[in-house]
Amino acid sequence: MKFRLQTKLLIAVIGTISVIYILSIGYIGYNLHFSSEENAKKLADAFAEKFAAQTKADLDVDMDIARTLSQSFLEYEKFESGVRNEMYNAMMKTILVRNSKFTSVWSSWDLNAIDSGYTKDYGRIRFAYFRGSSGIALQNDTVDLKGDVIGGTYYNIKSSRKETVVDPYFFTYTDGNSFFKLLETTVVVPMLKGDKFVGLVGIDLGLERFQEMVNQIKPWENSFAFLVSNNGKFIAHPDNDLINKTFNEAYPAIDAKYKISSIIKNGEKYAYQDTINGGEYYLSIAPVYVGNSVTPWSIAIAVPLDIIMQEARKSLAITLLGGFFGIILLIIVIIFLSNYITKPINKISGILKQIASGSIESQHKMTVETSDEIGEIRYSVNVLIDSLLETVEFAQKIGQGDLKAKFRKVSETDILGKALINMQQSLVKAREEEGTRKLTEDRINWATVGHNRLSDILRLYSSDINELSYELISFMVRYLNTNQGALFIIRNEEGEEPYVEMTAHFAYDRRRIVSSRLILGEGLVGRCILEKETIFLTEIPDDYLKVTSGLGYEKPKYLVLIPLLFNKEVYGALEIASFSVLDDYKVKFLEEAGTSIASGISIVVLNTQRTKLFAETQIKSQEMAAQEEEMRQNFEEMISAQEEMELREREYKSLLNAVKAVTYVAEYDMTGRMTDINDITLELLNLSRSQIIGRYQGTFEAKKSEDNTEFADFWNRLRAGETLKKVQHVKLRGKDFYLSEVYTPVFDENGKPYKVLNIAVDITDSRVEMPNVTR
Repeated sequence: MKFRLQTKLLIAVIGTISVIYILSIGYIGYNLHFSSEENAKKLADAFAEKFAAQTKADLDVDMDIARTLSQSFLEYEKFESGVRNEMYNAMMKTILVRNSKFTSVWSSWDLNAIDSGYTKDYGRIRFAYFRGSSGIALQNDTVDLKGDVIGGTYYNIKSSRKETVVDPYFFTYTDGNSFFKLLETTVVVPMLKGDKFVGLVGIDLGLERFQEMVNQIKPWENSFAFLVSNNGKFIAHPDNDLINKTFNEAYPAIDAKYKISSIIKNGEKYAYQDTINGGEYYLSIAPVYVGNSVTPWSIAIAVPLDIIMQEARKSLAITLLGGFFGIILLIIVIIFLSNYITKPINKISGILKQIASGSIESQHKMTVETSDEIGEIRYSVNVLIDSLLETVEFAQKIGQGDLKAKFRKVSETDILGKALINMQQSLVKAREEEGTRKLTEDRINWATVGHNRLSDILRLYSSDINELSYELISFMVRYLNTNQGALFIIRNEEGEEPYVEMTAHFAYDRRRIVSSRLILGEGLVGRCILEKETIFLTEIPDDYLKVTSGLGYEKPKYLVLIPLLFNKEVYGALEIASFSVLDDYKVKFLEEAGTSIASGISIVVLNTQRTKLFAETQIKSQEMAAQEEEMRQNFEEMISAQEEMELREREYKSLLNAVKAVTYVAEYDMTGRMTDINDITLELLNLSRSQIIGRYQGTFEAKKSEDNTEFADFWNRLRAGETLKKVQHVKLRGKDFYLSEVYTPVFDENGKPYKVLNIAVDITDSRVEMPNVTR
């Protein structure tokens, strides 16, 4: 009978506690497994969005440069075609030189927009600077003279008039006599003069830069990333054989199952789980919208599920193993205690039955009257009731979300207590990890919003460096929640040594009008610019700066100076002062913003140079007008001289009309070598431009004759600043021609001649014999 009671006791106690224990461990293990998988997938989605934002920011800079060029070129009607082409080509070449990641910078102009005599609605001229085998080269050609290519890139953008990121394509460049093809993509901005389509400005980007970026994206072991264009072509992928292939060609089954090509085309976020290359992967796709483009790209991150779940499986295995040993230990303890519980079973069976049924109340506790086995049993029952009540209370608090609830283990061998404490610690850790992930997301979103607002400021105030400086520094001080800031820019003015100027100062939500000019290398600002490194100060000298408010003066406790670097060139420095130390993510944002600000300043400098070039062009135009007036007077003098000759009135009028209607123009450098010639003269000489450019004046020889003293004397006089006139007899296509020519030196801003302008008039019909050279 004693054995049967003991057996019943064991079954009741061990069975009840084991079920509760197993259910608790199973519930905890399942939730841990499920939450780990979901958190890992959310983290993969966050990584995809993060790298999509980084790719967008990178391409937005390229699109901003193309957009700035497009806006600059809309002033084309103010310039004569030769001056315009020279000026705009110089701007494109400068941008290509300063941006090593660009493969080409080009512009394409509708002929009917730039040539009033061209009436067709098709036909265009292209100017493209690209990196050839021997350096930067210019490619210039005329295309679509028989009609626009329907469905082509130029036609589509001309029709939509939208900024576009072109899908990957091969383009053939001509480098001298050689040709080579590049796989590239292009950011394109249309030039619109009101409702009139003028042409396109584009920047070609080699795909290698994106391949390098994708190769570095490995948030987990054996994970990989790839970049896809709007038409589904791989721009970058760890498998180089897939580059320029479509997603459907690489993964036809997956594309048919999930419609990935359509999702990429529509710029949608998407995630799925499937088998790739024999392994189970979770793949997250995020769109990359560039500028105002309606053809977004997409970036995807593929993560092996076994890697994602590796930590969850490990935790589950440890939990199950601990639970198993816990149950074994619990059985051993109960069997050991049951040896001491025999006779009191009948007296306390009612209480134990209630406990076994799950009814645990404090009134079930018994009074301990003796210190024998009965007393010990009663005491143990009381302890068990207290322990279970505490466990229930603790579990209820945990279920209500109170993860800071206190729990006291019955003893150091309390396996259930340890398990509950471990459960509490695991839940606390999960909550902390969730908080950390959310904090990371918030900081990424904060930085993304900051960069977007910074880009808006750089775009809106790109014409005035002072307003741009104020808007930048006021935004940075407010956005970082600091107290004071200043923006310093390097000035390189003609005739002066480079110096650093404070262009804007902002403190306590007020604009400060402060003039400050520093020598390069002077003070902390100069040191920051020279060293091109960020400077942090937590102990600021007393005489360095103070923040002024309505409450008086107070010295900031923290100072950071950021160099404004873009393409390894420093444009100035950004100084931020605060009463508290800036967090690391804000300092990182400051350094990234420094690059964007430097890029914006470089564009403002470029616009300033363009404005200066425009002013110089106006001056040159005035000088040309004066020279034309002088030539007109010379022509009138020549006509007056010819009036003395006894020619028929009809021949005289024909000569006068020819002088007014026909003019031949050529340009030479100061050595006498031809650098430019107009189409009328080429038609007269019956030569192509390539046949005559680079030849010497007079003889059109490829090499200068050292024995030609007449040529040397002629050009010595031109180099001395004289304007010379001559009548030249040439025989072309079996016919004699007489040309009256004027050679006029063109001077630079230093008063030194740097080229010679030759204007000739056909006077064949007048048959005038004039000396070869006159002053």
